[in-house]
Amino acid sequence: MVTPVLFGAGAALGWGLHDFFAKLTLKKTNPLETLFKIKLVGTLAMLLLLPFNQLSPKLLQQDILLATIAIGIFGTFGFLMLLTALKKGKIGIVTPISSAGGAFAAIGATIFLREILSLNQIGLVSLVVAGVMLASYDPTGLKKINLLQAKGAKEAIAAAILWGFGFNAVGYLVNNLGWFNALVAIQLAFLTVAGVILFVKKEKFLCKDYKPFIILGSLDLLGFISYNLGEELGFTAILAPIGSAYPVVASALGYLFLRERISANQKLGVAAVIAGVIALSIG
Repeated sequence: MVTPVLFGAGAALGWGLHDFFAKLTLKKTNPLETLFKIKLVGTLAMLLLLPFNQLSPKLLQQDILLATIAIGIFGTFGFLMLLTALKKGKIGIVTPISSAGGAFAAIGATIFLREILSLNQIGLVSLVVAGVMLASYDPTGLKKINLLQAKGAKEAIAAAILWGFGFNAVGYLVNNLGWFNALVAIQLAFLTVAGVILFVKKEKFLCKDYKPFIILGSLDLLGFISYNLGEELGFTAILAPIGSAYPVVASALGYLFLRERISANQKLGVAAVIAGVIALSIG
């Protein structure tokens, strides 16, 4: 029982701390530079694991390549939306909203793949969506209701929707490649797409200091390694709900160190999103 808990805690701490330090780093740089450098550091760190693992020829299979491309496109743009949201808004609102990708994936599967959700799943998805709306509404100083008024809320919702599209592709890669080769595919997909966007936009790097990106890249990699390894070993039932709690870590750090304060309806919305995401991950 201790092992899956540790894997889940590793994912929650890695991704939760990542969002907190990303919020701090984005004060002196832009989202695209941050994303590229995070994935560059993560990829270089991943190479250190190469002598202890073997690359699979399945990486070049058509189905694997298609899943990798899907993750590269939807995952990278989702990550960019998250970083943009973190730059604009409060981490205690942005991170929980962006974590709702699983709920949006379920909605998409129902609409486009005609999958049938159980009553329990419908209730949990509805809870998450209602929570997103509550968390997105900032009543401070408003003369009229606008459910997307909270800074960064639109981008966080976009991140959740984009990640929802690539949600199942990650599990597909882990199940077919194992944790390490899935990690290779995911890291290279993110780095390639981010590099192409950087080349096309011709954006210049604003931050000369690489220390923040070393921290961010390491935390991001820790989250992926912990979650992928735990899933490969068959600990999903315990791993998923603990790993899905990373918004709790990020929100707590925002409250303690950034002195973020949110309205009562936003607290209720954040709690609903986190509870719904964790319950959905249990199945």
